Amino acid sequence: MGLDGEAAKDYRAPGRSALSSGVLTGVSLAVISLAGAAGAAILSHEVAKGPETDGFFAAYGVYLVLVLVASAFRFVVLPALTRAQGRGELAAQLLRSAVAFGTIAVPALVVALVFPDAVASALTHDADAQHAAAHALVWLLPAAVAQLYAGLAASALAARDSYVTAAVGFALGALAGVALFAALVADHGAPALAWGLALNGAVALGIPLVRLATAGSLGRAVGWAEGLGREAAQLGRGIALPVAAQALVVVASRLASGVGTGAQTTFSYAFIISSVFVTVSAGALSLVSSAPLTRGGVDRERAVAHIGAASWLSLALVALGTGLVAVVGSSVAGVALGTSFSGGSGVELAHVVVALTPWAVAYVAFSVAYPLTFVVGHTGRLPVLGLAVVVAALPLEWIGREAHGLVGLALGLAVATTLLLLGVLALVVGGATVAVLREIAVAAVVIGGIALVAFGGPSLVLAPWPAALVGALLFCGVLAVVPPPPLRRALAYVHALR
Repeated sequence: MGLDGEAAKDYRAPGRSALSSGVLTGVSLAVISLAGAAGAAILSHEVAKGPETDGFFAAYGVYLVLVLVASAFRFVVLPALTRAQGRGELAAQLLRSAVAFGTIAVPALVVALVFPDAVASALTHDADAQHAAAHALVWLLPAAVAQLYAGLAASALAARDSYVTAAVGFALGALAGVALFAALVADHGAPALAWGLALNGAVALGIPLVRLATAGSLGRAVGWAEGLGREAAQLGRGIALPVAAQALVVVASRLASGVGTGAQTTFSYAFIISSVFVTVSAGALSLVSSAPLTRGGVDRERAVAHIGAASWLSLALVALGTGLVAVVGSSVAGVALGTSFSGGSGVELAHVVVALTPWAVAYVAFSVAYPLTFVVGHTGRLPVLGLAVVVAALPLEWIGREAHGLVGLALGLAVATTLLLLGVLALVVGGATVAVLREIAVAAVVIGGIALVAFGGPSLVLAPWPAALVGALLFCGVLAVVPPPPLRRALAYVHALR
């Protein structure tokens, strides 16, 4: 599977390479992730692990659902915006999408302003945690709505092959948010992080909006209301699987609260760490490849090649990050997150991050396969698939928790996410699903094996920090000097994608 050098040339077109755009977007996502990590570290130092942080992270899970919806909407609208740009009707499609987004934005704002206590009572069982969650929801849901429309503005720019402004806007928003949080957390505790996220959303939305307003004509806006109902229905189908994917995490977080006080916080931190590795790799590649794939067209052969190539590249970064956490995660946790995560708590956090590796493998493949459903137009069954997987996840994650606590919960989440992946592959590549799964499995085993040897060997004879450094050098050196042939072909494919 994958593309050789000649096949890669078939997908080459004028414009910025998906590899360079992906690196740019990945850097922006890395800045966002680092800012988020800094915020989490500050919160852990200033506010001890307990009901207040449990409540905040319960509300934060809902925020993440909507932010994930925002990311999903980018994939849904990018093909339509790209085609509209080609017809000279970008303004009409942009306005149509903005109004359709209101089907999510308006209910979210109503919930934040009218029903925060009711939602909080469903998110966590502790009374003090419920109070903290309700207060956070008032700020987090409007912040998520801002991110929703920021994603739309970024998609409109991407349809015009412009990625820099949105990348800068999202990165600056994240930095501004964490700066505000750092300035206020000492006096106001966890609520200050919600305020910072609200500022983050405002900046992330404002910068691309200014760029759109000054970028020249967006084409015709006449007839924007035509097909509005169809657009809203398409968006509804489009968010089904991302919402389902995040619902799996919300369910896991809720089940983690039953393990003990602070367990929900531990699981949330572990998930944030693991998801960073996926976001800056597969997330970035997915965002920048939708427009080129829409313009060039996608058949089954190209879909198979794309999923395989993106998975190989993404899993390399996932393996590097997970290897570092496995070796020095427990040491870093105590320093970065404070005394609440020193000693046994830090070790538990590192164990949960490593246990989330199967979830990361499944979610990498899901992240790169899911956007193709909108490129090829196979979206009708997405809501049914999402609902079925969420229902199946409840017993899976509960059994995992009962068997092995937070580690078992992470494995249950991986199984449920794999069900989502299987459904998406069936829609996108049909009979080639087994071949794609085989390619993903080979990538996971080969890349994971290199990481295991590179980090495991030094950790047996060296202290954690020297072992982490030597392991990272060995891992990167092997992939740079003698990369597995599928990884080399994957790099050529993404470089040729424009």
